[in-house]
Amino acid sequence: MAAGFYVYRTVFHVPAVLPGGVVPTGASISGRLVSDNATYGFYMGNLADASCAFVTGLPVPINPNGGLQISQWWDFSFTNPIAITPGSDLLLYVLVQNYYDSQLPDGISPTGLRVEFFPTSTFN
Repeated sequence: MAAGFYVYRTVFHVPAVLPGGVVPTGASISGRLVSDNATYGFYMGNLADASCAFVTGLPVPINPNGGLQISQWWDFSFTNPIAITPGSDLLLYVLVQNYYDSQLPDGISPTGLRVEFFPTSTFN
């Protein structure tokens, strides 16, 4: 893929109510990622009100070696930077930069991202 920034997206459904009848007001998300090349951060969007915000409090880039070792996992943890709406969907965007590779004839190199969410991720 050409050098530049790529955006990957996944969707989380916010339950209308949590076990015990509590209405969710927040989300705590933790996991790990590996990318080729550097992961510059997360954005969270709320489909119900079209809001979107950068997730603060994480290093930039998240993987300090720029993702040059595709086998290196990097842990992350954050809470929602925007209000959530019970019964709607949250979008999680991941911004990854793909570098120009001068060792390839056209400079175009693959890019990729793998994210695993830990079972400790929860709505609260």
